[in-house]
Amino acid sequence: MPIPLPTNAKRMFKGVLFDTWQWDQEMFDGTHDTFECLTRQDTVATISFLDPKTIILTRQEQSGRDTPFLDFPGGRVDGTESHEDAARREFLEETGLTIGRIWRFRLTEHHGSQRFDQSVFVAADLMDHIKERHLDPGERIEILKTSWDDAVRMSLHHELRQPEVMLAVLRLAYDPEAKQQLDAFLRG
Repeated sequence: MPIPLPTNAKRMFKGVLFDTWQWDQEMFDGTHDTFECLTRQDTVATISFLDPKTIILTRQEQSGRDTPFLDFPGGRVDGTESHEDAARREFLEETGLTIGRIWRFRLTEHHGSQRFDQSVFVAADLMDHIKERHLDPGERIEILKTSWDDAVRMSLHHELRQPEVMLAVLRLAYDPEAKQQLDAFLRG
């Protein structure tokens, strides 16, 4: 969590994914108001390249959701796990592939009404792993080999699940400095 909670914050609800916190906040005019926020585990997502023109997306179905969605492999950071370790673990669990090289391209610190950190990684040198995929009981995940150009187009049209990851895709595609960094990373 990027910004610590005020020392007078009290947990009002402890949930499976979110905890709700409230605190008394003095306003600029001297009055007081009740503020609140949700905290959650940090998250990771991986833009993974099979080759410079092909990435892996997932088509996911989850219990309790009416429609499937397209996304990048990723998920929650467990306990004291590093963001990189979480990205590698989630990628293996969802795809059955291991990541060779990895680069954290973007860290977004959400510090408003929801507080958590989100890392977007870029990965290359993917390898089949002997271990089978390990999906959560409420997940169905299909692996989609997708052209980089299609991923950029889908990001432009908001067809993927996570806005922060779509922004990372667009930055990698259109920002000259980021594109140069991506090209260098993919060359190894």
